[in-house]
Amino acid sequence: MADPTSAPSLAESIDASIASFFASHNPLTYLLLAIITGILVYPLIVGQDPDIHPFLLARQSSAAPIRNPKESPVYRALDVPHGYPLRNALGVKDIGAPKWTSGRRGDLRDVLARAVSGPLNAESTAHDASKVGKVWTLSGKDKSTPTEMKELMRMVKTLGSFAKDKAGADGKVAVCLSNSVELLASIFAAAFYDYEVAIIPTGLPQNQTDNLLAQTNPNILIAEAGELDLTTALPKCGTSLKELILIAKPDSKHMDWASTPTPKGVSVTTWDDLLSSSSATSDIPSIEKDAPKPKPLSTFTSTTSGLFTLTTFTSDNLIAGTAALLTSLPRTQPLSPTDTLLPTTSISNPYTLTWILAALYSNASIALNSVSGPNVDLFATTASFQPTILVTSPGTLQKYLTNYTKTGLGPSRFTKFFHRRSLRQGIMPSRKPIPDLGGGKDAVFLVMELAALSKLRAVFVGHDTSADKANSLTSSDLDSLRTELGVKISYALTSGQVAGAVAQGNLHDYRDKGEKVVCVGAPAGSVEIKLVGDDDGVVGRGRGGEGFIVVNGPAVAGEKGEVQLDVKAKIDTDHTLLLL
Repeated sequence: MADPTSAPSLAESIDASIASFFASHNPLTYLLLAIITGILVYPLIVGQDPDIHPFLLARQSSAAPIRNPKESPVYRALDVPHGYPLRNALGVKDIGAPKWTSGRRGDLRDVLARAVSGPLNAESTAHDASKVGKVWTLSGKDKSTPTEMKELMRMVKTLGSFAKDKAGADGKVAVCLSNSVELLASIFAAAFYDYEVAIIPTGLPQNQTDNLLAQTNPNILIAEAGELDLTTALPKCGTSLKELILIAKPDSKHMDWASTPTPKGVSVTTWDDLLSSSSATSDIPSIEKDAPKPKPLSTFTSTTSGLFTLTTFTSDNLIAGTAALLTSLPRTQPLSPTDTLLPTTSISNPYTLTWILAALYSNASIALNSVSGPNVDLFATTASFQPTILVTSPGTLQKYLTNYTKTGLGPSRFTKFFHRRSLRQGIMPSRKPIPDLGGGKDAVFLVMELAALSKLRAVFVGHDTSADKANSLTSSDLDSLRTELGVKISYALTSGQVAGAVAQGNLHDYRDKGEKVVCVGAPAGSVEIKLVGDDDGVVGRGRGGEGFIVVNGPAVAGEKGEVQLDVKAKIDTDHTLLLL
């Protein structure tokens, strides 16, 4: 029998192995050990959770369990399941209302009332006046003028009472203004004083503007002094025109605009004279619970053929679109009084208008610049102002990305690698600090332009259905913008006949689906969409189905509440819309 004491124990074997390992050590083994340990430990120390759970991106909308022939299933946002009403209300809570109530639907008057008075405190006993925003007017590269919300309300009451007296009970006011506080006042004045308003796009050829004015047949025309050829514009308004209100820019206020020649029966009033002679206060007019809803608001939107069509939105349409945009934001990052929203597109665009309404209702500030359009210079539009939310167009972002990369101030290849790696992990990379370019004049202006976007936290891009497909941003373009700027970007599909968005991408969806893929996200909460076509197999259930987009819901203008867009799309595997 073998002696048990002759066999080494387990502890002795381990001790011998350790002694053998350290007996053969050298600096190289220590270096390799440190590298391996660092690779294993570093992710545990600096690792972060994704900004959103991957399961929430795997299915971003829900499909109806049934479908009709030659149609796809109906798709809805995840927060409005099938069988429940689509989102159509702001949930306005009055002082003293029980906390468990859902609140009223609300209308445009409630939006301005909230902007002026501030949000309710935690006890719902009073409004917090310290959280009221402002409306900033941007002029040039270094001038910004604030307008208090109370002053905006005074403008609304002054214009509203004047227009109601001149236009009559069934009057209509046409407004041809660039993005400005006066344009906002004109929209809300119509809501409070019960008359119709039609917004005429600016920057069009004179003959096109004249044709649009002829379609509105207004009683009152509000326009910028010197911008329109009144000799042709006023006759196009018809015999119903009674009043012309001219808004003079600061550098032309010295001119006698009140003496502008007009056709017989048309009088002229300047905006400054109207305000100076008014005794209106900044108090919020009382809104009776059984009061009629505000009259419709009309806008002219372009079509794929380049023409303009008149679309009439009810207050309920605009409120539904606004409510859907508010709920599309992450719950941890809603619009708040600390935000400033700057649109680079015209307020006559329903998508832009509803975002402004959403910001006002959230008591955020608004920054307005007369430079607006589908392909503007982003640096010129921001004018060294520092917004936190940007509402813009694909053409503007394409132009910005091109100009930004030419400066050579973008991230290095090494930094871009880690930025893309971070995005693939679902984490937004940190912003790059503004470099010091020395004291040269050009360098100073460049730093100012970069500083204007230094506080951006979200960019919302509206792809209009009438826009040229060449101006769309692909998934790879959005990935490049996120890599270069370190900003969250949401890409939306918009239409001139739908308030708010038709579909909007998740703000935390950082995936790159390819260079030729145009992804516009899941349906907004205020609409439901389906694809229709001639071939049942093409639009049928399953992956790869494609067809024309049909939108239905409370945000759609018109009595039917349904519109078919002249855009073909297909449903991706994650139930988002891909444009074809």
